[in-house]
Amino acid sequence: MIVEEVRNNRRADVRAGDVITAVTSKGQTTEVRSMEQFNKLLAQVERNTALTLHVRRGESNLFVTVKGEGAPG
Repeated sequence: MIVEEVRNNRRADVRAGDVITAVTSKGQTTEVRSMEQFNKLLAQVERNTALTLHVRRGESNLFVTVKGEGAPG
């Protein structure tokens, strides 16, 4: 999934043009194949849960950790 726009980059070092290839949460890694799937993954994240995004930026692969802000409950 290619990042086209970043609205609030204070929370994570994600940039336009980055490719999110996978998400790791609570020790489980899931490959990201579409925006719809990515949004479903985020919707399932409990509030304040740390996520690690697997990101390809140009020729580099890196990990970006963010704190989830899923729906309370």
